[in-house]
Amino acid sequence: MSDCLQCGTCCKVINIGNSFKEIEETVEKEFPNGLKGEDRFKSDFTFIYSFWRKLSKGEVLKLKPSLVGKWKEDREYFTCTLQKDNKCSVHDRRPAVCRDHPWYGLPHTLDYGFFSDECGYKLALEKELFDKQKEGILNPNFNAKIPSNLISSK
Repeated sequence: MSDCLQCGTCCKVINIGNSFKEIEETVEKEFPNGLKGEDRFKSDFTFIYSFWRKLSKGEVLKLKPSLVGKWKEDREYFTCTLQKDNKCSVHDRRPAVCRDHPWYGLPHTLDYGFFSDECGYKLALEKELFDKQKEGILNPNFNAKIPSNLISSK
C-alpha cells in the first residue's frame, strides 16, 4: 500500500516515542566532536538531532487540533525543518524513520493517529477495508473499524 499524497502534513507534528534528551545523548556519545556534513544522514537519531525541532504544547495543538483533549504529558513532539512548500527537501535521502512512516512495520490499522482525514494512507486503508467488507472477506465484528460514511445500506 503506497498512497502517500506528499502533502507534508505528517512532518509538521511527529512523535516517535523518544525524548530529545535521549536522542541528544545517543548522538553525542557516537559523535563526541559534533556532527559534520554527511554525519547528519548516518542514522535516524543523527537526522532527528540535526533537522527536527521540539514543539511546545501550544504549537502541537495549533498544528494538530485533533490532539486537544488527548495530549499526553509524557510525550515529546517534533517538527521537521526540511520542508519546502510542504514537500521534503531531502526526500531521496530521508532516513528510515521518515521512509517507513506511518506503519513502521506494524499492522495497518485505522487506530493509527493520522494527521488528517485527507491522508492518502488513511483513505487507501479505508477503501481496502471497505472493499474487503463488501466482498465478505472481513469478519462482521470488524465493521466497527470502517467509518460509517463508507458503509452503504444499498
